[in-house]
Amino acid sequence: MSRRQRVVFGLALAVALCLRFAPLRDTEFVYEDARVQEGAKQSVRWTPALGGGVWRPVTVSTWQFQQGQAPWVLHSTDVLLFLLSGLLLARMVRRLAHSETAAWIATAVFLLHPLSTEAVNYSASRGELIALAGMLGTCNLALSRYWRA
Repeated sequence: MSRRQRVVFGLALAVALCLRFAPLRDTEFVYEDARVQEGAKQSVRWTPALGGGVWRPVTVSTWQFQQGQAPWVLHSTDVLLFLLSGLLLARMVRRLAHSETAAWIATAVFLLHPLSTEAVNYSASRGELIALAGMLGTCNLALSRYWRA
């Protein structure tokens, strides 16, 4: 696959992802999103409705940084985190399968499959997106030449 083909396919995938999540532009916060935003004002420690404490400093810091923003701004951040995870997945599959075509197909299925909408649609699920990006980044690091002895 040539560089030009990779760029065209990557842009087409990014446009398809933006079109898929375009309705989020006009939505308000749903379910626990408003409560999470209120909790982010307090501190880095957030207590969910079911009890118990959760310490997620990176996630809550992103909520605090975007405090008071319109819901579409938070949803856009979630879409960008999801796109980053897709790019990390493509890199990992390319290294494991030694096939760029397989990497693009796996990434397209991952990014466009309907099951992934919950993590992107709900701002409260940002922790899962950050964890996924961290996990895929770690897998990429483990597969890189830097890590090999």
